[in-house]
Amino acid sequence: MIVRILSRGKSFKGLATYLTHDPKAKSDERVAWTHTLNLANDHVPSAVDEMLWTARNAEMLKQEAGIRAGGRATETPVKHLSLNWSPDDKPTREHMIATTQDFLRHMKWEEHQTVIVAHQDKEYSHVHLMLNSVHPETGLKLDDNYDFRAFRPGPYSMSGTKAVSIASSGLKSPSNGKVHHRAISGWHFTKMKKNRPRRKIPARK
Repeated sequence: MIVRILSRGKSFKGLATYLTHDPKAKSDERVAWTHTLNLANDHVPSAVDEMLWTARNAEMLKQEAGIRAGGRATETPVKHLSLNWSPDDKPTREHMIATTQDFLRHMKWEEHQTVIVAHQDKEYSHVHLMLNSVHPETGLKLDDNYDFRAFRPGPYSMSGTKAVSIASSGLKSPSNGKVHHRAISGWHFTKMKKNRPRRKIPARK
């Protein structure tokens, strides 16, 4: 199992549109199925409206929960991740949802609003998660710095899934083929490495 932390963003609608359609097209052939967690709607556009309301009303939610309001507003409430199985695995929809819930519990994100989108455009089974960083009851934002620290040695493991190496899985960054990864308790955890333009060094005279 390879878990990728892909990006943070501002637009739930923008990411949902990208995930539920084919790249640069209005078709949706790559979408196998969708599922929502901690949301009243399974209909993705309606779920997006819920997530947006939660993010915009974080201060009100804090007050209702008896938490001191204040601090910087959350500018990037949209969290994008993917869970990727080995090409040898053929997980069912039920298994992929259960694995997602297990992963979210491990990360202590199980109470956050999440839209799951399964794609079928690769040789390996995978799901994308659009997660609301703002808690729907407390209004608090999750700690992004917890991402890597959560993958500490311990009893946590995934039954029925294989821990595969980056090389054997063929799962590489589409941008530059490089990934950072850490394998702990059956998970391979990766964070995409962005390409940055090289600084031009002036020629010596």
